[in-house]
Amino acid sequence: MQEPAAGIHYIHPYPGTMAPRVASALLGQVDASERKGPPVLLDPFVGAGAVLVEGASRGCDPWGWDLNPLACLVSRVKLQRVTMSAVSKMVRQVRSEAQQVDGAAAASAPNADYWYLPATMESLSRLAVALRARPASPTADLLRVAFSRTALDLSLTNPRFQVPVRLRPDHYAPSNPIRRELERRVERISAADPAECFAETATRIALTVGGRPGAGPCRVECRSALGPIGHAEGESCDLIVTSPPYPGAQKYARFSALSLGWLDLAPGLTAAALENGLVGREHLPRKQTAHPPTSTGVVDADAVIARTFTLDPVRAHIGATYLHEMEVALAKFRALLRDGGALRLVVGPSTFKSEIFDTPAYLTELAENNGFRLKSRVDDPIRGRRLMTRRRGAASAILFEALLDFGLT
Repeated sequence: MQEPAAGIHYIHPYPGTMAPRVASALLGQVDASERKGPPVLLDPFVGAGAVLVEGASRGCDPWGWDLNPLACLVSRVKLQRVTMSAVSKMVRQVRSEAQQVDGAAAASAPNADYWYLPATMESLSRLAVALRARPASPTADLLRVAFSRTALDLSLTNPRFQVPVRLRPDHYAPSNPIRRELERRVERISAADPAECFAETATRIALTVGGRPGAGPCRVECRSALGPIGHAEGESCDLIVTSPPYPGAQKYARFSALSLGWLDLAPGLTAAALENGLVGREHLPRKQTAHPPTSTGVVDADAVIARTFTLDPVRAHIGATYLHEMEVALAKFRALLRDGGALRLVVGPSTFKSEIFDTPAYLTELAENNGFRLKSRVDDPIRGRRLMTRRRGAASAILFEALLDFGLT
């Protein structure tokens, strides 16, 4: 994965992060001063929290959901105030406690010996034990994000891919510049002191988020956009702004697996189990794909899915399942919105084999079937990349995203 440009919004390279300029454009019409109280802004696919950060800076009451505990952690850190003195003090404590950890009791991540050099794994394991012992607090959360970032930087993952793929310099010819690039990465990892990298990363994040305007109380919940709506006070909002996952969300689960394991953020939750709960998942039971998918109710989408089924039944079911689940989510969004509320989505088209899967058009039809009215659409060119999964050949680069603004009917 390429590093994003430096900026206050990127403290962790969580895949699918909405660009700050896009989040800002979607929130440009929010004026909290015209309301009796701060408008409640919900992002039900919160990712790395860019929408909530922008909303909080404009006076909104931020509310985020994500099924992935890592996404929730990263978003919370961006929305909470910390002090540099508290971060520095806790970093010193964690480093000191890590030195006292018995190696036999050290924490680990799944297949850590595959993803890390032995010395790196030992140092990270001790830090992880010390961090796990810390009660939750804004400062401790920040240190956990710093550790996650450090563990990713020092892993033997190939930065050229968006999902974990092990570095293999020997797969390239000696004269290939990519080989030398990967060899330098291994050399850098071998020479690095994980505890020092962790301390530097924590300081860098603290300088980014500490005292940020709008930082304060926030709600970031580990919950699914497909789950039931509660009846507690506050279970409603004025504005929903989000970028739903694309069909084929394997990278979101696989990207998080190492961090979830190191920090014990989701005991017993495997990457496969996490993916099974995500909208847009790409792994489906074989028996589920043996017969043609049920109709989505969108005529054009059903035609594409039917043609795709003859070539790739799994891919066809991925598309149908995605639209069925997004219809559930859209109905839920409509129930959550107060009178006068708005829904703003960012989504781009995909390619199923040689077929264009026009996600913006399909979601617009589903939204209009669930009580929304499209007010405007703006297509935003982006520097697209293919999904780096085993289904790469079935998915094209995403060259634009549509910004869809819906009101209520």
